[in-house]
Amino acid sequence: MPTGTKPAKPYASFPLTAHNSGQWSKKIKQKVYYFGPWADHQAAHAKYLTFLDQLQAGRSPKLSVNTTPAPGVGKPTGATLKELVQEFLNVKRQRVAKGELAPRSLQAYKRTALALARFFGEESRIEALISDDFKRYREHLSKGRELVAVTNEIRIAKIVFNFAYDHRIIPLPLPLKAWLEPPQAKAKRAENNLKPLRMLEADELRAILGTAGVQLRAMTLLGINCGFGNTDVATLPEAAIDLTAGWVDFPRPKTAVKRTCPLWPETVEAVRAALAKRPTATSEADFGLAFITKYGMRFVRSTDNGVQIDSIALEFGKLLRKLDLKRQGLNFYALRSSFETVASDSGDEVATSYIMGHAASSTDMAAVYRRKLFDARLQKTVDHVRQWLWPEGSEAAWIVADEIRKKEAAEKATANPGEPDKPKTPRKNKPAK
Repeated sequence: MPTGTKPAKPYASFPLTAHNSGQWSKKIKQKVYYFGPWADHQAAHAKYLTFLDQLQAGRSPKLSVNTTPAPGVGKPTGATLKELVQEFLNVKRQRVAKGELAPRSLQAYKRTALALARFFGEESRIEALISDDFKRYREHLSKGRELVAVTNEIRIAKIVFNFAYDHRIIPLPLPLKAWLEPPQAKAKRAENNLKPLRMLEADELRAILGTAGVQLRAMTLLGINCGFGNTDVATLPEAAIDLTAGWVDFPRPKTAVKRTCPLWPETVEAVRAALAKRPTATSEADFGLAFITKYGMRFVRSTDNGVQIDSIALEFGKLLRKLDLKRQGLNFYALRSSFETVASDSGDEVATSYIMGHAASSTDMAAVYRRKLFDARLQKTVDHVRQWLWPEGSEAAWIVADEIRKKEAAEKATANPGEPDKPKTPRKNKPAK
């Protein structure tokens, strides 16, 4: 126990208290911390300011480290998490404005960046973060999240922190590698094996198509005919659809990868019916879209404050519940999984990936050099899926194809006996063989 009387605070606003141990102390989050001897209140105050952010965030820094703020500065220098997040999101917003980043990706970045600032403390200094901090954050991510979600959060967190170093917000990179490692692929596969199959069976799809409204039926057929997802359908221009030849040419919005798909007769008729009843768009930018909500807006959109609205998911979910088909992982996007699963069984994985708009790996040299696929391969692939959905002789084909059969029967009845069938109109820009 030190001798002498405990000193009074050097000035009224001094944040520390003289402790019986002979040091200046402060109680933070129900725990008392010590910052230096009575004899040097300035050094104790400097140490307090240096570690305050970390202590308030619940971390346990080594207070024995001798740290002194820059001359003439009462609070340690260096950018805060709040400043990093603001700068990071500003740059990403500029990329969205230039068309280099999807608004949906911006929302994912924003969600994770703000969560990082909340976890570590908005006023925490970036350079003060240590391995223990990232260890705690990694443990935090593992609570109540699936491994795929953990992987995505870690990926974006690394992007944010690496941004700080790449843009010279901090002078040295942070110790991320040791503690921000994503889950192993084996663990993700094991978790995925426990989930229900994310696929719609043929009988379920027939029930959906027989119940869906005009627009949702056309969207669903595009999903299972061409592997289209929610954003694909919502941003599909009418100009990309050739209903006469029965083809759609529309690069995938997510990857900008070229994608071409032959349409089934059922899909052509369903899309034609949807276009005939399409509401008028309220925004000039949406005038050319194939599908518009009854309120005149695109089906997948972001509000001014960044909230994502997916009317396709909402309508499809209501239909699944109506048919008592709703289960974990089953949604409109599951149509892509269904198409991929069935189409791959056709034996032409290259054609399947081409229709799906998959981005090829940089090591896949065949994909690098491949400039087109012949129409016959694409047609064979989608025909294989159609045969799965409507097996030959199936009584369920009437659900979507009844109007088509009536039309074909009428054409045959008026045709001259012995006259050869009228050849199908070739699609525009068909590759030369």
